[in-house]
Amino acid sequence: MPDELRRKPGERMWPPKASAEPHSVRAYAFAILSVALATLLAFALFGRSELADIVMVYLLAIVVVATRAGFRASVVCGALSVLAFNFFFTQPYYTFGVSDLRHVVTFAVMLLVGVVVATLTQRVRDQVEVAHRSERRTQLLYAMSRELARTEGMTRLVRVGTHHLEEVFGARVALLAPGSADELRIDYATEGFTAPVESESNVVHWVLGHRRPAGIGTETLASSQGFYVPLVSSGAEADVMGVVGIYPRTTSTFDDPEQQLLADAFATQLATAIERARLAEETERARIQIEAEQLRNTLLSSVSHDLRTPLAVMRGAASTLVDDDGELEASVRRELASALFEETERMDRQIKNLLDMTRLESGAVRIQREWQSLQEVVGAAWSRVEPRLGGREVTIRVPADLDASFDAVLIEQVIVNLLENAAKYTPEGSPIEVTAEADEADVTVVVSDRGPGIPVEEQERIFDKFYRGSSERTRTGVGLGLTICRAIVAAHGGTIRVRTRPDGGASFAFTLPRQLGPVAGGELPEILETS
Repeated sequence: MPDELRRKPGERMWPPKASAEPHSVRAYAFAILSVALATLLAFALFGRSELADIVMVYLLAIVVVATRAGFRASVVCGALSVLAFNFFFTQPYYTFGVSDLRHVVTFAVMLLVGVVVATLTQRVRDQVEVAHRSERRTQLLYAMSRELARTEGMTRLVRVGTHHLEEVFGARVALLAPGSADELRIDYATEGFTAPVESESNVVHWVLGHRRPAGIGTETLASSQGFYVPLVSSGAEADVMGVVGIYPRTTSTFDDPEQQLLADAFATQLATAIERARLAEETERARIQIEAEQLRNTLLSSVSHDLRTPLAVMRGAASTLVDDDGELEASVRRELASALFEETERMDRQIKNLLDMTRLESGAVRIQREWQSLQEVVGAAWSRVEPRLGGREVTIRVPADLDASFDAVLIEQVIVNLLENAAKYTPEGSPIEVTAEADEADVTVVVSDRGPGIPVEEQERIFDKFYRGSSERTRTGVGLGLTICRAIVAAHGGTIRVRTRPDGGASFAFTLPRQLGPVAGGELPEILETS
């Protein structure tokens, strides 16, 4: 809550402090003093010769009193002005007698003008007061709405909303909700306050059933200890989610209908926020359930196809070798053994990706950052993947003096995945390039190929878990290699992206910060969860 709206100890924020009491002794004293000063000023300026000007001086005094002291004091000022004018300025002097009947009209006009001026002035004062109260109410509601909008979580929303009610009304607050067997439970209560649930259960149940406020200050169960407002949802089937009980320190707090309306407005905002939080929780649960179902289906698909296919090849090759009675030629046996070896490696890579994904999501992998040469890591990655590149030309341009702080094992795995991805989805024999450059803050590694490229609409989704682009759906794999790359790079505090090259092919680039020391405690983020 803004500082200007905060309640001082012992001060109630609503309603705003009223202006000076219009019929107080001080106001009447001010009216008498104004008449006396007007009389002296009239004598000093006009004597007794200019009666019209003297009347204007008295009317000026009436206007001043009306603006400063209120309606009743200004009426008293008007009456005293008539008497003073008659006593000091009309013949016979220093008496209240009237020798000229024309003066009676003057007296009547003075009194009438004084009453009209007082009435109009009081109306303006009332309008100003109403505007001030309205502005104050709007500020209070806006402050609560703004804080609720940036608060997440059911518990925090309830605490924020009830805290505003406590601040505004200087009262203790409890949030009551229907439980099992018509029992009431307390979801929130002001610290150190025990809500009178048992003794007030009848009024709470009445509010739940009728969806209207009740309690002190109302015509319904006015002998209650608190003012109770329902929390009604705004959906098509409006439901009462609970009741807010406000227990003021003085029983007259809610005698003012404006305070009841303000409490109802606060309750409406709180109900809307609670409903929003519930919908968000339901949406999140539905999203998790959908993702879990998609994960299950994808894993079943991977097991049934991407893992079953190499197993079938391996089984066939092994069966042929086992049943061989020496009739197979040596070249055929070598071909079968080679197929068995390749399919074994292929299945091993797929299972390794699944295990890597599981380890990353469970947080079992921690980054061990050290200052080391990037050229050595790129070379080690190329050595690992070279047998699977099919004799492609691989150009590596990494400066020998390019050093950075990273986990060598994990970054090597990133480069291996990118090289395998380039070899898998590009024409045989097409070249692959690996380049790296650095500035004072970051180091960037780029793996480029001469394949079909990545469509713009897929360039963000290509890193999602189990996502396979349109050009990849005829290839084997479970779609985890690039997801693992993104998780590892993000854990280092870097970014990874893909672009289609102007002259054909795709370019995967990841950037790492060069600074020493682990990022965010060295733990891998839950980036796979938001894929």
